[in-house]
Amino acid sequence: MTKSNFIHYVTDTKIYDLQPYSSRNFGYDKVLKSEFLQAGYIELAEEIKMITIDLQRLISHRIKLELEIERESKRRENGDSMLSDEEYQKLFENKEDIQELIEQTNEEGILTDKHKLEYHTKQIEVSLYELQRAKNVIEYEIDKIHKNTDFKIKSMRIFHEKHLRDLNEKKRILQEQINTKNKEIKMNTDKICLLDEKGFLPNSKKRSEKRLIKPVRFEFNPKYMKCNPIVNMAIRHVLALLVNIEVTGIHIALDYAINISELKIRDVSSKTEYIMLNRDKTLETMYIGVRSSDNHLCFYDKKKETEQTGSIDPYPDVGHVTRFEARLRKKKALDIWDGDWNPFDSVIVSDSYSLHHMDLKLNDKIILDAIMNDLYGRYWGMMDKYQKTAWRKKLKQAVPKKLDIAKDFANRKKSLSAELNDLIEGAIRKNHMHIQ
Repeated sequence: MTKSNFIHYVTDTKIYDLQPYSSRNFGYDKVLKSEFLQAGYIELAEEIKMITIDLQRLISHRIKLELEIERESKRRENGDSMLSDEEYQKLFENKEDIQELIEQTNEEGILTDKHKLEYHTKQIEVSLYELQRAKNVIEYEIDKIHKNTDFKIKSMRIFHEKHLRDLNEKKRILQEQINTKNKEIKMNTDKICLLDEKGFLPNSKKRSEKRLIKPVRFEFNPKYMKCNPIVNMAIRHVLALLVNIEVTGIHIALDYAINISELKIRDVSSKTEYIMLNRDKTLETMYIGVRSSDNHLCFYDKKKETEQTGSIDPYPDVGHVTRFEARLRKKKALDIWDGDWNPFDSVIVSDSYSLHHMDLKLNDKIILDAIMNDLYGRYWGMMDKYQKTAWRKKLKQAVPKKLDIAKDFANRKKSLSAELNDLIEGAIRKNHMHIQ
């Protein structure tokens, strides 16, 4: 199917219109969206089949994004922002995507198997370094325990024996992960030996291709499909026109009918935090993690965000709504459905009233309360890594939760995964066309 045919099939629904402006994302130009319905946002590549990436053009686009981020950041400092929080966030994500393309692309704009293997090996080496460092810390702690084994008090001896078993188990798991990473590096080394003079593996399908820009980017919110059958039909119609569907980003949101300024929120993962306060110095928005990363959390006043963006209020009869949102990209958007990983696992929303009435040592109660009430994390930041490990465990075990975000997501995870699979697999079953 040609680009013009795809546009015809989409606009023929009478829901999507071809917009007069171009996409802000690198490599894309045409934009299709509905003016009246929340039916998603479609972007088409400049050349629907493949595009040659000019390295200088990539660098120029990255600089442009950096300047936009700097301008918007200064506006926000002066309380005069021009972009919504979502638009501001996309600038960081687009900059990270461009940087990844720069690192993977040679001067001719070609992504060879050699470039891909080298890039993948660098990523493995970074992970390997972090795993080895974590293992060294555990080995150091084990050595300390072995040097202090002469405990006369039985309870202390039992506690340290259990702690030693836990540490050895962690060490075993880390060693298994290190072994796996080393095997991956060896596999890549073996593959590099098979490359031809142009940097391709035998029978590689990439031999004559340029760096692939996905022909279509389709961003939509599945929740609108549930409440509007027309939106449901429109989104499924677009998905049915696509092949090789790949999920590159997911935003998971949990909404609670409570004012965010009433909540005491702490993240115990040691990630970067950014806090925005109201005029009365109470919490308005909280970001956890780097904006351009693949795992970024954002907690904010949903009612205020709706008012600022002029979008439809999903909760018109509720006075206050706080949204806890995980913005996941690339591998993290896929990892969330496998295993027990939970993006909200490090987040604690405490019930300060119940904490004051708990049977804890006075010193523990004072420190836990100080950590939870320190908006800027200064108290937490003064601790060394061993103190953080100890108090992180106490925070998760002892602090009563006003909201249990991680548990609420875990309870919904299976149904959300089933809905996503149904949406994608249903589109694939109906698909018989390929865009050229």
